[in-house]
Amino acid sequence: GQCRCASILRSRGQCLGQLEEPCGNCDNCRNPPEVREGLVEGQKVLSAAHRTGQRFGAAYLINVLLGNATTRIQEWGHDSLPTFGVGREHNKDEWRSIVRQLVAGGFLAADIGGKGGMSITSKGRQLLSGAETFRFRIDPRVVTGRSRPGPGSDGKYEALVDRKDRDLFERLRETRLTLARTHNVPTFMIFSDRTLTDMAARRPRTPAELKLVHGVGDVKVKRFGGVFLSAIDRHGTDQMQQGLAADEGSPGMSRESPRIDLQDALERSRSESGNEGRRDALADRENRELFEHLRETRLTLARTHNVPAFMIFSDRTLIEMAARKPRTLPELKSVHGIGDVKLAKFGEVFLSAIDTHVSAQVQHRLPVG
Repeated sequence: GQCRCASILRSRGQCLGQLEEPCGNCDNCRNPPEVREGLVEGQKVLSAAHRTGQRFGAAYLINVLLGNATTRIQEWGHDSLPTFGVGREHNKDEWRSIVRQLVAGGFLAADIGGKGGMSITSKGRQLLSGAETFRFRIDPRVVTGRSRPGPGSDGKYEALVDRKDRDLFERLRETRLTLARTHNVPTFMIFSDRTLTDMAARRPRTPAELKLVHGVGDVKVKRFGGVFLSAIDRHGTDQMQQGLAADEGSPGMSRESPRIDLQDALERSRSESGNEGRRDALADRENRELFEHLRETRLTLARTHNVPAFMIFSDRTLIEMAARKPRTLPELKSVHGIGDVKLAKFGEVFLSAIDTHVSAQVQHRLPVG
């Protein structure tokens, strides 16, 4: 948590001076609170505020999240919203704490002079789209006595004791994020973390098996089933090929791997462009890894839209994208094969994929400690 002294001085517009560093004497410095990743929690609150018209206060939004069908909520018809009851993993006091931190963080604005309604700020809209991050402090006073997770709690680290299952869980989260950006909805509207945890543990191979996973019904099987089953299948294949490569004493992948042959992709790219220099586009290992990441993103989109992968972008486009690493829409538009239509339809998704991959590479290079 932040130094309380520094926060107070900053909120009063006072010069921090020596308190640019933690004071070491306040409660937060002496007993730092537990802090958790709160993207999903933040998106749930903001989605509830948005879908209820940004006119209600914290207590009302919390009742929506908890699935409390109060008379007022029924009168407004908000018990039929997609966000009704999606927040049962936390109790009322925990949600109050999270809402307060969203307000303090500038994601929500409370109409103090009016009726106390919560409105979404520009920073909050970025959080809804996944472009912002949110972390929240755990208040020990509101979790006392809770010895186990609630009915909607993820419990992913307890459930996924096998490293391979955890790796699959992370892959499913990437797939979910791509779909969420494609459909312009918060990630939890695709599947919750609890659903992905169960999916990673069960590893369903058919739509019928997928329906046995917690939180997966007929509608979502029909809409997203093929994408997630494909991600699970690809992950299993990758693990098998890595095992074969290890058995053969080779750090690379087996020749039988179904993943794309990068040399073949380069040859096709060279024949398309007539540019010998393109052979060097994927010479760098980081570029090759980004190219594979972009292919995963493309395949997810293709399955979502039920079109061949090349209808999203060609390999040549992805190779150039991996080499250039565009960070803005104008930069992306300068890549071969990207026009206004595809830029508008897929641009943000691929920029997000590039940003996520590049950030992960930077973090990997940072020294430990």
